[in-house]
Amino acid sequence: MRLHLAILLGLAHLSACRSPVLSDERDALGPELPDVERGEFHRPGQPCLRCHDSRGGQDPEMVVAGTVFATPEGRVPFANAAVTIEDGLGELVTTSTNCVGNFYITKEDWPDAVFPLRPSVACVGPGVAGGGTMDSLVYRDGACAGCHTGSAGEESAGWVYCFEQQPNPPIELDPSCPGRIP
Repeated sequence: MRLHLAILLGLAHLSACRSPVLSDERDALGPELPDVERGEFHRPGQPCLRCHDSRGGQDPEMVVAGTVFATPEGRVPFANAAVTIEDGLGELVTTSTNCVGNFYITKEDWPDAVFPLRPSVACVGPGVAGGGTMDSLVYRDGACAGCHTGSAGEESAGWVYCFEQQPNPPIELDPSCPGRIP
């Protein structure tokens, strides 16, 4: 009888800790691309903090993460964009995008980040420069794709991007990049 009670209490504890909202958000992301390993090159354009925050449980835990694209349409990633985040106390942290456009700042690298955050992006390519500072502050979480996904409209601020249109020569995904855009 005690064993049954212990098992029931253990199961109740596990189910009480599971968040149906978080599980639904993760399920909505869809499956991993079969030819892209989990890591810094996976899931470009998706809200990284659904898995990589204190609730998500996946390492590394991130403060802010996102993807920078070359233009608002076409989903071509922009590599080597400088992403600077200023926190509510004026501390600045800078990182850069990888070949699939992803960037992140871990909790380990910035343990004392204070919201709200103000991100800016600087994009420099052959003969071109673009980017800018976000007009509004980030208050809720550092998952850029929580607000920036798809085309700009009523439900989204649109992708984070560098240029209104492709420069000449156009920016393309490096074929040696271990990630890819779905």
